[in-house]
Amino acid sequence: MTNLDLSIKRIVSSESSEYIYMESLLSETFPVYEYRDLNELRKLVDFGSKLNSGLGSNLRSNLSTDFGGKLSSNLGKTLAEKSEKVSDRACEFSSNLVYLEDVPVGFINFWSISLDSGNKNRDNISEDLKNNLSAVIYIEHFAIDPSYRNGQLGSSVLNYFLTTYCPNIKSKSREEYPELKLVVLEVERPINPSSDELSARRIRFYERLGFSLLNFDYHQPPYHSGNEFIPMHLMSFGTPPNNATISIIKSHIYKYVYGLTI
Repeated sequence: MTNLDLSIKRIVSSESSEYIYMESLLSETFPVYEYRDLNELRKLVDFGSKLNSGLGSNLRSNLSTDFGGKLSSNLGKTLAEKSEKVSDRACEFSSNLVYLEDVPVGFINFWSISLDSGNKNRDNISEDLKNNLSAVIYIEHFAIDPSYRNGQLGSSVLNYFLTTYCPNIKSKSREEYPELKLVVLEVERPINPSSDELSARRIRFYERLGFSLLNFDYHQPPYHSGNEFIPMHLMSFGTPPNNATISIIKSHIYKYVYGLTI
């Protein structure tokens, strides 16, 4: 599919029709244990849009109270600390609808995470990445409306996302990156590649787009208290980093996305 009229627009309020569409598609596409509590998600959407508009400092006085008792793990505390230095943008959550000719056809939720913020182990980053790898785009959820699937629209949307939101890593070819920032995402680890065809197919889908499996032990933290960690793979678009760098990326995902400190 080429020359599509695609656009990606940020959801600015959890009370909007755009948010309602995204939440409905999220809950329809993913099992409940694979996404956070919806009340928590609504607050993240509202907080992220206000932070992006420069209003984040106005939330500082009541953020811990508003978030602390309602967000899973320590995510409320993390966001409260982050708001103390809004200009630093240690991380930022963005929920977005995907449009085809102004018709919503899916969504993509992602985090922009600075690797410089609070990083005490930056000396462990390999020399070829140290001066360039300053941020990671972590795609938390991505889905296409069922009525638009099976037409390669998902591939077109991700290519559009990489070109529009991450032009520094989506240049003329897979080998010509002017900078070494990364886009990363999680995929289920096939329990048995011969029988777990759905997980294997997802991996092949991302590999065709230029993502690479990272050879690193990774488990997705639970979104809900009492659930277990889930064996997953991390995949990256961009020059694959070494394990020390992946470990830093993992710790930042755990901290900012899941509210865990390792």
